[in-house]
Amino acid sequence: MIDDTKKELPSLFTYLLALVRNPVQEIQNLPTIQWPTLIAFQFCLSLVSVVVSNLLAPYAISLTNVLISLSVALVATGLVSLFFYYFFLVLYNRQLEFIKIFTLILFAHIPFAIFHLAAYFFPPADLIGLAISALLMVVGLVENFEVPRKLASQLMIALYSVFLIYWVAHLITLSNHHGTSEPQDLDQIEREVNESFNNK
Repeated sequence: MIDDTKKELPSLFTYLLALVRNPVQEIQNLPTIQWPTLIAFQFCLSLVSVVVSNLLAPYAISLTNVLISLSVALVATGLVSLFFYYFFLVLYNRQLEFIKIFTLILFAHIPFAIFHLAAYFFPPADLIGLAISALLMVVGLVENFEVPRKLASQLMIALYSVFLIYWVAHLITLSNHHGTSEPQDLDQIEREVNESFNNK
């Protein structure tokens, strides 16, 4: 199993480079790969993501960051894969190959992951990255699973809309929190302290 992973892993990085050069074309032809290799590849992506994030943000790299990032990535990719699997199974009575769905989501997610690194400085980067990932999901579903283009487009537009609502709500919450947590003016603090003493 380990030997197979060592042989297959380089092919995934080769595919990743091709995907970066021509994403729409390459997402149409997903690599056939085994679970251990996919998990190892996702670990490598998580490691790179944590390292780059630590270079951009002011906190130290640690093994804990890597393990948490890997766990979150695996759980998130798994849950999204389950959603698509049961969406088509329950509503359209189509049983899609689970590992292939997982592979599609893993690679289609990469643009969002790249743009997310810039979200610390430019929050709308998340929306741009997710739009590209959604486009790759539409192409991937149509070309790899023969899902009707209209259905794939409507599904991804609906999911993107949900994320957009969450993103706007989150931005508003952060803005309100930032406004209420801003340090008070020294004069104002002094006045409030004096008033509290005078009222006693």
